[in-house]
Amino acid sequence: DVVKDHALVFGKVRLAEEIFEHFDVDRDGYWNYEEYSKCLAAVSSRGEVASQAIFTWLLDQVHLLADDKGRGLAKKHVVKLYTSPKFCDLDMDVAKEHAKVLPGAIQDC
Repeated sequence: DVVKDHALVFGKVRLAEEIFEHFDVDRDGYWNYEEYSKCLAAVSSRGEVASQAIFTWLLDQVHLLADDKGRGLAKKHVVKLYTSPKFCDLDMDVAKEHAKVLPGAIQDC
């Protein structure tokens, strides 16, 4: 049903935005390498550490222009990583990761 699908996507977008906001410590609207690394460490079951090469690869995947790469991943890019079928191979489960990062928050999707 179209309405149910729309609600599911909207819920995933909201969860991804909340994860983004939680780790955007400097509140500049972008995740820099350190903020991304803290998110990965928080959601990883193995305490993974993000390499600069992986972060740069993610910047390339969301098609950032060279001038934007210095700023990092914007909220819209993080939402895209969590919700776009293009990135399903990254094994990013927004609901599970949201529950790890913000365990007291209500999740309705």
